[in-house]
Amino acid sequence: MKKKLNSQNDDEDDNSNDGQVVKPDFDGDGYPDDEDLDDDNDGVNDLDDVFPFDASESSNHDGDAVGDNVDPDDDNDGVADGPDWCLERDEIVMLPSFGQAPSHPVMYDPARMDDETMLVIQEALLALDDDSEGREILNDVLNTAGMVASTGEEHLGTYSDAVSNVPGIQAYLEK
Repeated sequence: MKKKLNSQNDDEDDNSNDGQVVKPDFDGDGYPDDEDLDDDNDGVNDLDDVFPFDASESSNHDGDAVGDNVDPDDDNDGVADGPDWCLERDEIVMLPSFGQAPSHPVMYDPARMDDETMLVIQEALLALDDDSEGREILNDVLNTAGMVASTGEEHLGTYSDAVSNVPGIQAYLEK
């Protein structure tokens, strides 16, 4: 258990207080540094703090002895941190629109579900859209106000082509 230091200090050169040795307390929190888990009170445990006696710094990712908060290039790649990841304004290119994202689709994998089962499920979901009780179920369960039958191509347009070209998506669907 930590013991707080006696707050009465005298000005003797022998660093004593009525015969008691006063241990150093860098952050003045009343706990001696050898028992204090965070000597600079920066919220970072001294074991994880590269600068345990500097409350403004705790990390040094590039190992250059300059704390990351003041290091203008904390990954030491030769480019200042601010523009490190940014493009210049004249390098920014607007991408063309290639489709719209779906809004609450119910999808299935045709390799795992036969057409008859798919039609039964589709008809059941569409039937929920016929009355207010069914629409309430759709809202509560699927967070959608209603159902409309649609194909992937009708619903997604060119977005489905983009999704099908995502690396690994075909392998995921084949599992």
